[in-house]
Amino acid sequence: MAPPTSSQKHQLLGHPKKSTAPFPGYKHGHITGVPVGALFNSRSACSESGVHRASCQGIFHRYGSAYAICLNGEYENDIDNGLTISYTGAVNYLSFVVTIGGRINLFGKQKEVCMNQDWKSAPNRALLHAYRDRKPIRVIRGFKLNSAYAPKQGYRYDGLYRIYKVHTKVTNDSKKHRLCMYELQRLSDQDPPPWETTTADRSELEETRQYSL
Repeated sequence: MAPPTSSQKHQLLGHPKKSTAPFPGYKHGHITGVPVGALFNSRSACSESGVHRASCQGIFHRYGSAYAICLNGEYENDIDNGLTISYTGAVNYLSFVVTIGGRINLFGKQKEVCMNQDWKSAPNRALLHAYRDRKPIRVIRGFKLNSAYAPKQGYRYDGLYRIYKVHTKVTNDSKKHRLCMYELQRLSDQDPPPWETTTADRSELEETRQYSL
């Protein structure tokens, strides 16, 4: 049997071709056909569009880099200032399962950080690589986010941001957990954020830019 070609090897490794329609999210930057301000009625719909393919986790990453994050009130240390975001990394779930007394809800309902984070976990390392390579990150805000910039319902694609700083933060409570923090700023060379549109424009967005399953 002849050895596989480079294209076949690419498929065998599980890497989708860049032009493969079922995998529109495996790229940095905007997703074709999904404008800034697009609204989704569920994380599943958001995933199907390719904007953020992970249906539960806050960080969507594959192949060593991160492509998107979702802010939906999971961590109390997240700070949302609209054009800038201070984003908390992910708990190392493999370490968590052997942590006695640890608590976390994988479906975004537990807001307390219950253990130390580290830069070696796959999601945090992927964001670190995106920071190193200056890659844009798609940002989605959900209705559970306690922020003036959050949508009233569903999940909204708010455009591209870039990580300009990473650092470790220690929580102010008695537990003194270490957190992986990422500072992001919205890129200027794209459509304005949804909260800067007029009332009429926002109404039109809500009517025409909704995605559902």
